[in-house]
Amino acid sequence: AAAAEAANAAANASSELTTELTTRPKILCLHGGGGTTSEFRSGLDHIMQAAPQFEFVFAQGPYPGGLWVPDPPGGKSSPTTSPTIDAQSYTLLDRLVEESGPFAGILGYSQGAMYVSAYLAHAPPNTFQFAVMFCGYLPTTHLGMLSRINAAAPFALPAYIFMGVNDQTITNGMTQQSVTKYVNPTVVVSSAAAHNPPASNDPTFGQLTAWMASRA
Repeated sequence: AAAAEAANAAANASSELTTELTTRPKILCLHGGGGTTSEFRSGLDHIMQAAPQFEFVFAQGPYPGGLWVPDPPGGKSSPTTSPTIDAQSYTLLDRLVEESGPFAGILGYSQGAMYVSAYLAHAPPNTFQFAVMFCGYLPTTHLGMLSRINAAAPFALPAYIFMGVNDQTITNGMTQQSVTKYVNPTVVVSSAAAHNPPASNDPTFGQLTAWMASRA
């Protein structure tokens, strides 16, 4: 009898653990332009380890080359105007949210950070409770997308916007433009970072993990 009780207790504990692991709040993660889910997962491994209270779900940009929106056909000096230039991306994310949601947060890096704002402008209100953006910007070469963002902004959900002073790819000025689309964002400028998510030894890394922990 004692053995049976012990087995039942172990089974119950295992069941509770499984439930706990599968009900962690989820964060939808969008890689940078030209990236892949596996690369981004590796790049965020230190953040996932520092925020074990969340489950991180990675989406793959559907356009050729791992993009969330294709480059303007006429080059960056000839912006697109179509409001559906990114239809493959928001259709993919709509399906992912429906099948794998609900999601607590959405997180993006570089072009993925840009697409956080673009997708927030498309998704129903309250699809996400917070947003995290590393080295982001506004889609100034895609005026239809930008109009969608402007029409939906300012976004009221808590937002964490990170940039590095040494970023030569997306300037801090470009990232600051995206700051204006949020009501009361937490804006963090790292003196150490370039065009990368905050590293574990970044002087601001503790700010990120504390901010995320407060959203769990």
